[in-house]
This record gives sequence, C-alpha cells and structure tokens, in this order.
Amino acid sequence: MNIAYDSLGAAFFIHIKGQVDILSKRLEEIGHKSSSKQNHSHINEELKACAIYYDRILELTHMMEDLMCLPLSIQILCSVLVLIANFYVFSMLTTGDEILNFIRCFLYQCCMFTQIFMLCYFANEVTLTSEKLSLAIYRAGWVDWNEENRKLALQMMGRLDLPIHIKTINRCYSFNLAAFTSIVNSSYSYFALLKNLN
Repeated sequence: MNIAYDSLGAAFFIHIKGQVDILSKRLEEIGHKSSSKQNHSHINEELKACAIYYDRILELTHMMEDLMCLPLSIQILCSVLVLIANFYVFSMLTTGDEILNFIRCFLYQCCMFTQIFMLCYFANEVTLTSEKLSLAIYRAGWVDWNEENRKLALQMMGRLDLPIHIKTINRCYSFNLAAFTSIVNSSYSYFALLKNLN
C-alpha cells in the first residue's frame, strides 16, 4: 500500500503537469497562423476552448485532492515518524557496531527521504508549470487580435495568475519543495528534542 500510494500520487501529479503543459502550448499557438488575416471568431473560440480545458484541469486536480490528500498526508506523517526513529537509531550506533547496521540505517533513511521528496517534487512541478500559463497567453499573437479577444485574453491571464497548488489534509498547506524542507527540518528538531529528553 505504501509503494502504491507513492506511485499513484506521483502519477497523478505527472498527469496534471502534462495537461498543464498541453494547455500552455495551445495558448502559445493561438494567433500564430500562416495567413496574414486573422479570423477573430476562430481566435475567440480557441480562447474559450482553452478556458474550458483549464476548468477541466482544475476539476481533475480537485478530484485527485479529494481522493489522495488524506492517504498521502497520513503517509507523510508516518514517514516523519520513521525519520525521527531512524535519526534516533543513528545516534545510538557506536563505533563498535558493524558497518552493516550503519549501511542498513543509511539506506532506509534515504528511502524515506526519497519517498517524501518524490511526492513534494512532482506536486511542486505542477505549481511551477501552472505559474507560466499567463506568460503563455502573452506569447500568443494577441497584437493582431480585435478588442473583444484581447479583453478575453486579459481576463484569462487574470484567472491564470493563481497557480494550481496540491493541498494536503490541512487546506492551508500544499505539497511542494518548501514542505519537503520543512518536513526534514521538523523531523530533525523532534529527534533533537527526543535526544535531549533521553
């Protein structure tokens, strides 16, 4: 179950990032036609189609969050507990212990770091990719558009300014690289507290 949730969560994040990349490419290509005369109604339809596509990406993201945020958050909490315990085991190893025990603990610690990093990294990629959607509209050939299409593009840019964040069980926090560093720092802080109490 542990590996399945990691793989499924990362696969969802990669899929959402791919959809955002497709949308970004579609937005950039609006208005870059070979003909000199632009069909303004066609551009309007493409802009509306891209807006609908973005809404579907948001629906997919919210559906994925509802499905996965509780198991992934619990899994990260368990990983933090394992990190704390493993830090504690590291501190208890003496010079007389076998090198095999050290290697075993080190490899297990690397696995826990990788497990947390993988989820936070791919969720962070979704956020970074979605931040560039406004720029993709700006790169489109909007200079030759009529006033209605430029207003629609401006409204879309305003809407796309808010990037997609993959939320945790606590809706104030999201999976990203800042969360990864916070998790590692808090794990070490809890370990230091446990060590001082011992």
